[in-house]
Amino acid sequence: MKNKKSIYDAIILVLVILFMPKVAIAHQVDGGIERQLLSSSALPNLPGHKLTSMIVEFAPGSSAPAHRHDAFLFVYVLSGSVLSQLNQDEAIVYHAGDSWVESPTDIHTQTTNMSETETTKLLVVFIAEERAKLSSSRLKTH
Repeated sequence: MKNKKSIYDAIILVLVILFMPKVAIAHQVDGGIERQLLSSSALPNLPGHKLTSMIVEFAPGSSAPAHRHDAFLFVYVLSGSVLSQLNQDEAIVYHAGDSWVESPTDIHTQTTNMSETETTKLLVVFIAEERAKLSSSRLKTH
């Protein structure tokens, strides 16, 4: 059931992204993590909010520091495996085809590419207020 739902969610996201207005593709690389903006568009049925999609690639063995996003997120693993932990919940390893969601109040305490030889690639879709910062806020965890 989980795999069918993940596949269904991924198909819906791909269709949404394909029919959204395209924006200039932007790249940002930071500590082995590359972000590529795919598209961003206002949500007419949710005034003052936008949907933004991007590809996030983690170089082999790279990790993101603890952070949170001022947005709701849907994350779909396109390739590779990633260890992800939200708040104080148990860390979970997600593989290609798996997905998870985050809320604006979640603290992403751990995000690590599980491979020392292969890149992990994620499709990340944000729903946020138009002026929200999609880049994460670095947090101290102690």
